Amino acid sequence: MKKTVTWILLCITIGIGMGTYLFSRYDKDKTTLVSADLILTNKIYVYQYAVYSNQENLKKLNIDYAYEFYDNKYYVYVGLTTNKDNIDKLNNYFKSINYNTYVKEIEVNNEFYETLKQYDLLLSEAVENESIKTILNTTLTKFEEVALDDENKRITS
Repeated sequence: MKKTVTWILLCITIGIGMGTYLFSRYDKDKTTLVSADLILTNKIYVYQYAVYSNQENLKKLNIDYAYEFYDNKYYVYVGLTTNKDNIDKLNNYFKSINYNTYVKEIEVNNEFYETLKQYDLLLSEAVENESIKTILNTTLTKFEEVALDDENKRITS
């Protein structure tokens, strides 16, 4: 019985010693918590139609679009997708209606990314231009509602 108590006390002492040593090596200032939102990059493909330096030019546009304002410029988007397979479909659609667009990647918040993925399912099945147009208009509206803050800057976290 005396040996068992000795072993238990020895194990406790070693455990406390190792714990104290490891804790002393732990640097609280260098430790950061990483949110799941920061790990996931919610990249989408946007079809940029134009970039303007003033808002007056936006008012002259006679198309369906969403825009965001940053770097003192207005970036006009006419289409959005998360799905690389939809890029060719949208390229063909915009060519058919004589839109010169530029495809680029941007990051958006989780809420909009998940919403857009659902619309992408519809877009992948769409065949007629009118259906594609309706889906794009809905996604542009959602982009303005969910992915932009009050100053038309993209929300990414």
